[in-house]
Parts: sequence; structure tokens; C-alpha cells
Amino acid sequence: RIDDSGNVGIGTTSPLGKLSVQEGSSGGSANANADGLVIDNNGKTGITILTPNNSEGLIFFADPDDDNIGRITYNHSTNAMSLVTNNSTALTINSSGHTTFAGNIIGEDIKASGSGGLTLQTDEGTKRLVITDAGNVGIGTTSPSTKLNVVESSAATAATFKVGDNSAQ
Repeated sequence: RIDDSGNVGIGTTSPLGKLSVQEGSSGGSANANADGLVIDNNGKTGITILTPNNSEGLIFFADPDDDNIGRITYNHSTNAMSLVTNNSTALTINSSGHTTFAGNIIGEDIKASGSGGLTLQTDEGTKRLVITDAGNVGIGTTSPSTKLNVVESSAATAATFKVGDNSAQ
């Protein structure tokens, strides 16, 4: 049905937006800033994006100057979901729940859930800093045995620290 405003309704005679698909009424209303497509139901509802196993499912965000200013990508080949802004991947979550951030992490709390503590690693996968579930911090080791455990990669070189006036200790 097309109403007097030009809105199209599928399963409804009173579309809530430009294209409104209704299986049942939730009793809610569409936000005027996001009513291009409205999916409505009185129970669970959703949108399914189907693609082959070797392809990606995508949701794009665009503006008049850029047709790819942001997107959500699900890669079926790697089973990973990514958030992309300005054509750069900002966040990726793989099927194991591992998360990769690009750029800086800004916030009051960084939390790790599950067992294994928190690990910071470089792009090539080298673990640089580990905080265990027990609160031990390791630099140069993935299994710190004390509150601060620093291990130099070369046995011939002692680990050095800079404290206060930056003098080596």
C-alpha cells in the first residue's frame, strides 16, 4: 500500500516510514531521522544479509562527498566483523572473540573478560605486555610470576628501567 505521503507499507496500511515492513505492530514509532526503512514486529525482528561463504556482507554509510565514509563488514571467509570509518578499519572482532583496534583506545576503563587477562601486542602478533588474571604484569614475558616481571630478550643484556630523571637503573 502507498499512503498519501508516498510511504510504502508491506503488511500494513499505515507505514511508519518511506518503506515500512510490518509483521506485527510493536506499538512503537520510527525516529524521524531514521525512517527510510522501518521493520516492525510485535516479537523478535531483524534483517538478514545473505552472501556466499567466500564473500562479505556489508552495510554502508555515505554522505554527498563520500559513498564509503563508514561501513560494517562481515567477512564470511575469516568469520570476522569490522567497523570501518573513512575507509580505514577501526575495529575487528574475530570468531574467537579477539578484538583488534586501530589507533588509540580512549576511555576510563579497559576491561578483559574471560580467562587469560589482558594482552597488548604489535601488528605482527608479538605480545609486548601481559596482565594476568592475578594482576601480575609482564613485559617481555607472557607468564609473569611477580607483580612486575620484566624479561630482556637477550640473556646477555640486563633489563634497564628509567626512573625520575630518566637515568638508567
